[in-house]
Amino acid sequence: MKIEYPQYRKYGNGLVYFKILSPTVFEEARKTSRGWEFELHPAKVHPDRVLISDMVDMRDGYWLPATEDEYPVKEER
Repeated sequence: MKIEYPQYRKYGNGLVYFKILSPTVFEEARKTSRGWEFELHPAKVHPDRVLISDMVDMRDGYWLPATEDEYPVKEER
């Protein structure tokens, strides 16, 4: 089965969202006191690629499904 990207995931607390762009890159959106902060995470080593695979498969119940509409919008500064 071919996986289509992006895939969206979140933590149950609603404070952290993930936009999985490919098997080797994801973006994290984290709610802070200053608003939403975004960080791009490229997978540089094998454990990073395993993490992304686990997120896609929602292994161990850490990640919940999310939608594109739920994913926070980056504000232009």
